Amino acid sequence: EKGIAGGYEEESPVLKNDDGDSFFELSAKRRCTVRKFKNQVLIDIREVYDKDGKTLPGKKGISLTKDQYETLRDLVLKGHIDKEIEAL
Repeated sequence: EKGIAGGYEEESPVLKNDDGDSFFELSAKRRCTVRKFKNQVLIDIREVYDKDGKTLPGKKGISLTKDQYETLRDLVLKGHIDKEIEAL
């Protein structure tokens, strides 16, 4: 079965944090978390740190509203960001 990007679907890399929020590991110290705050969906891209055996969100990062995330997603899917990266 072909996925959205034209590749084959693979097992979802989604994980859950202690609050039950879904997240994706971007690297050892960065995550993309999907959560609700004050009844608003937020997509966080944030550094994390370890304390007392728990992984916690750090101060460095950004929270995107659903609309902001969709704008960024569309720029990526349409190749606009890749085009600018290649131009550098």
